[in-house]
Amino acid sequence: MKGNIWKMYVYQFLTGLHLITGILVPFFTDEGTMSFEWTMGLQAWFWSLQCIFEIPTGIIADVWGRRRSIIAGSIMFLCGIVAYVGFPHWLMFFLGSFFWALGLALVSGADESLLYDSLVADGRTHESKRIIDNFNGLHRLGWTIGAPLASFIGYTIGLKEVIYCMTIPFSCALLIAFTLKEPPRKRASYRETLTTAWKTIRRKQALRAIIANDILIAAALLSSLWIHQELLGKLSVPIVWYGWVQTGFMGVAVLLLLGGLIPRIEKIIGSRRGYLLLSALVPAFGIAIFGFIVSQTLAIFFAIVILGFGLARSSPLMNYFNKYVDSRERATAASLRNAFQSLAAAFFNLFVGIIAAWSLACAFFFLGAAIGFVAICSPLREEYLID
Repeated sequence: MKGNIWKMYVYQFLTGLHLITGILVPFFTDEGTMSFEWTMGLQAWFWSLQCIFEIPTGIIADVWGRRRSIIAGSIMFLCGIVAYVGFPHWLMFFLGSFFWALGLALVSGADESLLYDSLVADGRTHESKRIIDNFNGLHRLGWTIGAPLASFIGYTIGLKEVIYCMTIPFSCALLIAFTLKEPPRKRASYRETLTTAWKTIRRKQALRAIIANDILIAAALLSSLWIHQELLGKLSVPIVWYGWVQTGFMGVAVLLLLGGLIPRIEKIIGSRRGYLLLSALVPAFGIAIFGFIVSQTLAIFFAIVILGFGLARSSPLMNYFNKYVDSRERATAASLRNAFQSLAAAFFNLFVGIIAAWSLACAFFFLGAAIGFVAICSPLREEYLID
């Protein structure tokens, strides 16, 4: 299964070239003539769909096969691209989001399960933290490179052309998916897989604490990714800079993950729990005051440092999660986790969109306060974090 590791690295990098993220808000508002509130509503629709799709697709990945699930998800990604550019209209954007949500649900959980089970098959689980950090870091590296490219194409040629260009990396990712090998493991029925995964999460307090800490903070951070573009627009930041801002905060995350800085920070602090607390409180404070910034330079600086520091924290939590889950229901358990995160993200996007229509500063403050509250009140303990 050694070939799976580098292939999953390449797959993650290619799907990280998700160019639309660099210009998502202007694309929907300009091409689809949607208001910012409707754009956030579209994101709420996307996360609601993913919540619905996550559990059945996780079961499919465990029973039908992770490789097949990744292939099917990759095809859905391409269908989403076609829907976005085939006929730019808000109805087609909702259809495109349907395909993207289904594709992401099919891939998420299946990809990390195939990666971890490949490590199990090779007897390399002791390397899981480093390899999972590389896995997530390469995805963010794709974002880092793709974002300024998207802004440049959108600024010089057109926003629709950005989406056309996405077909190249995602077609290559589909080809890579066909070459993956399914690691050997025991399989169970659909019903048994779901029941066992649910019991595993329900009975293990450590697993519940890890999931809650991860999904709630990650959902709030995801909402801040889109709302910060609205602030940049209000501060008259040229669209060509949107991608560079995303490159900045993704670059910080890549440096933390691929540079191996997270273990060093944990060593300095003397606690894995301490790092997770710090990586939540720094973004919480920054996001809470983000909406009160009136300087373009400060807005860009805060977005880069604060969001980048927060976006790296899910990787070690993913590693801790996998230590508690058996291979037979790993994808289903991951999909249950992702379903809860999607539900939280749908709430945050919808609620933040409503608040932002009244006051953008209050929307940022709400997100920052929510992240800080979850981080401080989390029942996560040091002994739960098995390396």
